[in-house]
Amino acid sequence: MDEQTPSRDRVLAINDAAWSWLRYHARQPGDWTREYLTSRGLGGVDAGYAPPGSARCVSTLRRRGFTDDELVAAGIATRTPTGRVVD
Repeated sequence: MDEQTPSRDRVLAINDAAWSWLRYHARQPGDWTREYLTSRGLGGVDAGYAPPGSARCVSTLRRRGFTDDELVAAGIATRTPTGRVVD
């Protein structure tokens, strides 16, 4: 494992934090995801939702101490051709 590759535990922590963020947004009042899933016969499914914005999850995870390189290596983010890191 090189310096750019986060440890397995770090990747799991990143994914857990991203999933928590997605679930938080799916549970907000007025969110459409539960109603939509129920209408499709998937009521009770633990779902997440990413609100509009190209780097909202990335911004949140940065504030939680994860680096851009870790987020990209974990598959949570990608780099644009200009080098910007986005969800």
